[in-house]
Amino acid sequence: MLDLWKQTHPATVDNEPVLREWSVAQATYTKPQEPSQRPRIASEPLERRSKTRYPIELNVRVVTTQRKVRSYQTARTLNISSGGVLIAAQFAVTHGSILELMIEWPWTLDGGVPLQLVATGIVVRCSQSAFAVALRNYQFRTMKQRAATEKSIPAQVVG
Repeated sequence: MLDLWKQTHPATVDNEPVLREWSVAQATYTKPQEPSQRPRIASEPLERRSKTRYPIELNVRVVTTQRKVRSYQTARTLNISSGGVLIAAQFAVTHGSILELMIEWPWTLDGGVPLQLVATGIVVRCSQSAFAVALRNYQFRTMKQRAATEKSIPAQVVG
């Protein structure tokens, strides 16, 4: 091990390695690999998504627009990534529909201001109980404080 150290770090005094100070300019950052770029282990199923998905259940309001009429439905997210959302719903949507999503974010701004993730996207997959939305754009917005009588289902990390 010491021989390897000497080969890669030639600065030594009396055959002891000398620790060097590194500046921020010398430091390098290695971006974590996306799932599609990581080497695949034979026992792992093939992952075709390019973004990491996080299993979390959050309340979401789904806004559809048909013939200039906006309708609102409530549902729950099953998982989310920067590229898309899988939503469990008790209503049907059409493949190719453009939706607006208002997802209640579980963390607050400055310890008290509720946030929501507002996104638009297109439905890319549908089943009887869920649908997937590929996100086109998204942004965080503040929400009004909830009335004491209005209750929401708390977020759950699925694991």
